[in-house]
Amino acid sequence: MSGLAYRYKFKNDVVLGQASSALQVAVVAVAGLLGASQVRLDTGWMVDETICTLVVDASTVAGVALNRIFLMFLTAGIGANAFDVRRVETLDTMSMSGMYIASVVSK
Repeated sequence: MSGLAYRYKFKNDVVLGQASSALQVAVVAVAGLLGASQVRLDTGWMVDETICTLVVDASTVAGVALNRIFLMFLTAGIGANAFDVRRVETLDTMSMSGMYIASVVSK
């Protein structure tokens, strides 16, 4: 099974911490837009602190909305030069308790 996601790569762990906070706020914003149950069912993400990377699922309407809002918060909060974002395909995906587990292949 494969799907679409966005991989956000940050310059350092301090920026990654700020990004994680921005993601939490973006989740609340999407819940306001689509409903908390939709966010819980249809969004997922994974944080890898060892490589300062965050991957956010975009295979659903809620996931696309989360990425759009998250990207806006990141750009406004830490600046576009503090991170890189790329669209990726995910393989062997499994969403579980709001955590997104995926092998990521650059597109």
